Amino acid sequence: MSTAALYAIFVAFFLISLVSAERFLYYRNEPTPPVRTEPRHDKRLRRALQAWHLIRYRRHARRLVWLIRALVGVCPLLGLLGTVAGMVTVFDALAVADGGAARLASASVLLADAILPTLAGMTATVPGLVCLWLIQRRIAIGEHRLCARLTTTRVTPRATP
Repeated sequence: MSTAALYAIFVAFFLISLVSAERFLYYRNEPTPPVRTEPRHDKRLRRALQAWHLIRYRRHARRLVWLIRALVGVCPLLGLLGTVAGMVTVFDALAVADGGAARLASASVLLADAILPTLAGMTATVPGLVCLWLIQRRIAIGEHRLCARLTTTRVTPRATP
C-alpha cells in the first residue's frame, strides 16, 4: 500500500507540473483581447461590456487552477495514507520477527520505507504551492492590466442636434 501511495503522489505531482506548465505558457503567450467599448454614448451599456470583458478574462485565466489546488491538497493526504500503511507493515514485521538485532534491523528498514511517502507528499506539495501562488499572482496582474485598459478608453459624448 505504501508503494501505491508513492505512485499516486508521483501521478499527482506530474499532473501539477503539467497543468502549471500549461498555465505558464498560456500567460506567457496570452493574447490581449480586443476591447470594444461601443456604443460610446451609453455609459451603462459600456460598463456592462467592460464587466463582460473582465468576466471572460477571468474564466479563461482561471481555467484548471481548481485542479492544481485540489492536487496540492491531496498530495499530503496521500503521503499520510502511505505512512500509515507502512507503519502497519512495520508493526506486522515486529510481531513476526524473532527478537534481538534482526528484529531491530528489519524494523528500522521498514520504518524508513514507511516515512518515505510523507516526505514524497510534502516534496510534491511545496512546488505545487509555489506554482499556485505564481499563477494566482499572474491572474491578478492580468486582471489589473485589463481593468486599467478598460477604464482608460475614452468616452466621447454624443453629439446633440
